[in-house]
Amino acid sequence: MTSRWGAIKFALITRLGFLFAMIVSSSLVPTFHAGDGVLTFDMRLDSRDEEMIKDYSGSGDCFCLKGHACDELIFTENIERSQTITRHSTLHPKCLVGPENHRDIQGSMKAKMYNLLLTPLTRWDAARFLTLAVDSRARYPSLFIDSINGECDIGQKMQGPNNTCQVPSDDVFTSSEQAHAFFPLFPHIIRYVALFLTQVVPPFFLPPTFEALIVLSGLTWNILCFIISALALQDLTHTLVRNSINQHNNSIKVDIELSVSNMTTVLYCLNPATVFFIACYSEATFSCFTFIGYAMFTRSLNSKRFGLIFGSTAC
Repeated sequence: MTSRWGAIKFALITRLGFLFAMIVSSSLVPTFHAGDGVLTFDMRLDSRDEEMIKDYSGSGDCFCLKGHACDELIFTENIERSQTITRHSTLHPKCLVGPENHRDIQGSMKAKMYNLLLTPLTRWDAARFLTLAVDSRARYPSLFIDSINGECDIGQKMQGPNNTCQVPSDDVFTSSEQAHAFFPLFPHIIRYVALFLTQVVPPFFLPPTFEALIVLSGLTWNILCFIISALALQDLTHTLVRNSINQHNNSIKVDIELSVSNMTTVLYCLNPATVFFIACYSEATFSCFTFIGYAMFTRSLNSKRFGLIFGSTAC
């Protein structure tokens, strides 16, 4: 690896290799049950909603559920879209956009393929980021959400006086408090990446549910951020070694700059902890901005360019 292009290829190859290893291990190793209180993320790809299937005459779940970020999607003209929403809202109260654009959701080869590919990326804390990306209201207490919706979830809440919703006091803030441990930048980014993909990619190539599309957008964004972070780390290391050589004015060969920077990039890409840079965690985004900031600041030491200093501080 002797160039930036080589670093890009190596970073991409290692991402695909780690992803393949995650898919294999997720398929062969039984899923660890972390407890009833641990949040999980359902992509709606591996189980049928019998009520919804009956409503759609066997065509499967709808692509978008009410209250999710995909509310703002516009697949067709506004008149056609409003008719679609009205029809599916009548058929099933949870469905906003139905399967006209995403047919054969459940049981299809595409659903099985995406389920195999994306399931390893939704484990543990990734479920929190993905849930917030799909529905930002998950950050708020359930009582606050009830006041917005004006409806009660019979399965979890009790009907109070004057037809108001009452929530058991110990359940009001439990999910909300845990959600506040996860900052909103990464969920917002992958949400808008998913919305962008719906506008530029034909529906045939997209996952059949918005939840699965969110996971795919997280994978795409993380791979992009990791490649950029690898390039930034390579540039940072190269600049640091060169500055050290110039400062000490020794006789070390200049080739060591490239050798050290390449070795650093290789170790970064092969680090086993980079599994978190593939799954839907914020590590890849954080490292991308961190290494870019350090690389810009290191370059500014020689050039005294205030633009680099300002940019590094912003990153």
